[in-house]
Amino acid sequence: PEHEDREVVDLLYFPTGGGKTEAYLGLMAFVIANRRLRYSETDEYNRDGGVTAILRYTLRLLTTQQRDRITKMIVAAELIRQKEYPKYGKEPISIGFWVGGGVTPNKFKELEEDPEDPAKTRAARSKKNSIYKQLLRCPFCGKPLTEENFYINIPTKSVSVYCSDDKCMFYRYKPGNKMRIPVYLVDEEIYAKCPTIILSTVDKFAGLP
Repeated sequence: PEHEDREVVDLLYFPTGGGKTEAYLGLMAFVIANRRLRYSETDEYNRDGGVTAILRYTLRLLTTQQRDRITKMIVAAELIRQKEYPKYGKEPISIGFWVGGGVTPNKFKELEEDPEDPAKTRAARSKKNSIYKQLLRCPFCGKPLTEENFYINIPTKSVSVYCSDDKCMFYRYKPGNKMRIPVYLVDEEIYAKCPTIILSTVDKFAGLP
């Protein structure tokens, strides 16, 4: 923290296909591990949990491919955390997709259907469909995910995603230690859970003021 290079800010340009994603995936994995290794009960900051990195993309141009690669890294980091427990902290390593109401719902009440109100029901189902599109394959085993893999619980304000492959780490009916895929897809849940990595778009930041 005391290094003189901390005073220097550089803006780097790198062409498409130059390996930027791999570079910052490695950097994020390092920062997640380093932050948690430095955690102590007497620390001013809670380095065990909370947001470690925010990725800010231009508008809606976040590709499914990039999102999947980042999610795979998060899953790998979480499995290492569990294997080395409690070396890398007690809080799960997770990711949140904070990308705006046009892509994912902001609030869970947007997912409520009403038999008396067809318009509200249509809107709610459309929002649910937007959630199902955020994660197309299991980041651990690669099995395609369908809407049956997403368990939306409006009263508890949570979306749990499980894999349907019985040999997968994230299998829904796994005996013993059942694990959900560590991904948060609704703004309300992101605010409540403060995931390790937040994947965002610049328009979300523009909306803050």
